Amino acid sequence: MTIGRRKSLAAFTLIELLIVVAIITLLISILAPIGQEALRKADRLKCATNMKNIVTGCMTYASDHRGRWPNAFTDESTQADMLPDEPDEGGGLRGEDTENHHGTDNEDETVNSNPASLWILIAEQIVIPEVFICPSTPDEPDFIRNAKEVRDFLSRQNCSYSYQCRLGKRRIAGNPRLAVLADRSPFFDPYHESDEPEASSFNHDQRGQNVAFGDTRVEWYPKPYYEATGDWFYVPWTAPDDETPGDIPEGDTEPQSNDDAVLM
Repeated sequence: MTIGRRKSLAAFTLIELLIVVAIITLLISILAPIGQEALRKADRLKCATNMKNIVTGCMTYASDHRGRWPNAFTDESTQADMLPDEPDEGGGLRGEDTENHHGTDNEDETVNSNPASLWILIAEQIVIPEVFICPSTPDEPDFIRNAKEVRDFLSRQNCSYSYQCRLGKRRIAGNPRLAVLADRSPFFDPYHESDEPEASSFNHDQRGQNVAFGDTRVEWYPKPYYEATGDWFYVPWTAPDDETPGDIPEGDTEPQSNDDAVLM
């Protein structure tokens, strides 16, 4: 009697089995997008925390350098040199002899690299390399035993963020209206190409970008535009009442005002 009862309890009809499968499939279809959105929000939060740590590190650096934020630009050059997408493409700022390699490219010509300013925070042991990686990207942290031996990240894939272009004589310290750091510019992305002047960062699938300002606040912007100053984060500012972006920054382009973010 007991054995027969167990068999009847364990048996499922085909219809019951199909109903269970249908219910599970429906639950997965409902919960999967919710789970993906939750993961995206978690990545955005981690990214925003990274950026806040970087900007706080900039302020820490500035407190020991007469209010000056990290700036690796040299007087000999007015050309902004971007890192290669891959280390073996050449044009990087490390060279074969890292001991004697400071501020020159592989052809020993003096250049200005925007990410090199952020590398100063690593060299000074203020921020660790992992903080420069957005969790929504396939980027990996840079590693070198003695960070002071080199001037810059190995490639763009070792830094997920864009920093304020330091060409020109303007300083960025303490300006709460100026965007000083953001998710990587879509114009300098090693994985994607964009020529749309209003494009958002690819870090978060162009859904928007985290942006940090001079007072260390970090905010999420669906478009790379700051209404308070009429400023497009990744291109030169035009005018407060003109929402038309300027040209993509290259060469000797520099910020046009103290509120002009040109994040590269």
